[in-house]
Order: sequence, then structure tokens, then C-alpha cells
Amino acid sequence: EYIRQARSYAEQVFQNRSFENHLFHNYQHTKDVVDAVNVIGRHSSLSADEMESAEIAAWLHDVGYVNGSKNHEQSSAKTAKELLEKLGAPPKKVEEVTGAILATRMPPRAEAPSYP
Repeated sequence: EYIRQARSYAEQVFQNRSFENHLFHNYQHTKDVVDAVNVIGRHSSLSADEMESAEIAAWLHDVGYVNGSKNHEQSSAKTAKELLEKLGAPPKKVEEVTGAILATRMPPRAEAPSYP
């Protein structure tokens, strides 16, 4: 259900006419990232729960562009957090998804998640 909601949200955001001018950060790019996450996930040792988090993050990683390109990762993570909390996702799921989105910042900065 979380994946379906994330996909639906991303589709709504990218239907906005402002994204017609984005050559890269658009629906097709997001779909390509989701497809890559699924391929990589199938060839790694991610659990089903981890795969779910990765796919949700892939769907939502660029939705923050609706507010402009500056700090769009933080905006995307905030949107993901709000959406997942609204859907009743557990805090660990929210942290995994937002952490994955924030890991897409340039230059990349890998950070280990901190679970209680």
C-alpha cells in the first residue's frame, strides 16, 4: 500500500505542467530509478521490507523539485515523511525512506541509519 501511494503521489506531482521543462528530473527519470532499484534489489540481499523502503524512496526522491531545485532532496524527504506518517507507517519505515532520499544529495554522503 505504501508503494502504491508513493507512486500515485509522484505521478500527480509530475503531471504538473512545470515539469514539462525538466529534461531530467521528471516522471520518466523517476520510473527509470524505480526500475533500477528493483533490478538491483533482486540481485542483492535486501529483505522485502528493505525493498519496499527503497522503492518508496525511488518514487519520491525528486518530488521536491516542485518547490525548486535548491535543496530538493530535503523537500522530497519532508514530503515522504509527511505522506508516510499520514498513512500510518512505522517510524523505522519513515527513517529508511527519508534516509535513502537524503543519500541522493550531491556530493553523495553515505550515512548509516540509526535505529533504536
